[in-house]
Amino acid sequence: MIESESPAARPAGTAAAAPGSAAPSDDLFARFARARRVAMRRVLGAEPPEDEMYGVVSLREALWEKALEQVYLESWRLGRNTARAAGHPLPMDELVERLRGGAGVPCLLGSWQREGEGYRRESPGCAQGVVGGARVCDWFREALDGLIAGIAEEIGFGRRASLARCGTHCEDVLFAYAAPELRLLPVSGQIAQHLDGPIQRLAAQGVELRPLGVAENRLYVTLLATDGQRAVPRLYFDLLVEHVRLRFPELEVRDATGRVATA
Repeated sequence: MIESESPAARPAGTAAAAPGSAAPSDDLFARFARARRVAMRRVLGAEPPEDEMYGVVSLREALWEKALEQVYLESWRLGRNTARAAGHPLPMDELVERLRGGAGVPCLLGSWQREGEGYRRESPGCAQGVVGGARVCDWFREALDGLIAGIAEEIGFGRRASLARCGTHCEDVLFAYAAPELRLLPVSGQIAQHLDGPIQRLAAQGVELRPLGVAENRLYVTLLATDGQRAVPRLYFDLLVEHVRLRFPELEVRDATGRVATA
């Protein structure tokens, strides 16, 4: 998730992981499946359905955000235990080799290819995502994000595109925290042209609008006061959202600055 990409964003209270729970002889992805099941059990307060996809799709909406947080946390714990068993956090190349062994995980289909200082994985999608929709994609995205945050250091996981979120394919990236720009796709020429007007109008109001990129049909932007001191009025962001919706109704706008006023 782009809002929590900082290496300092680690789950609290997770240092005392169970010893021996990540024995090197264990299969990482069998343990990954168990971690996801534990997450669902904690959310439900009962044994989850045997069919993981059914459990994800049928979960009550009121529990969904909690489920995403829990699957990230349990996967992070697994990753951290795996790194401890290895004696060190996994560097990028070693991490990719481990991920290549996860062909049974829908979101690890396809091959990882070098892209700059990171890696990119692209696939035409999976049956689980087509049938289960965006929930299935989000479930595995958060689980993989947590696993990688725990098993590696200074390495992030990002989802640029998914079939279930208006994409034509699925595309994930691994990137060094020193190069976070890799996690987003460039803003297309059409979108950039549509943003020219708001950029100029906001500049006249002392606000800099900067499009960062696109991921999973979400446009990430920053809105910063040029004096660097004040918060940007919420109205400016709301007007930007409406402006984008007029031309690109399926595109969601996300503020990546945290400096937009809430009221």
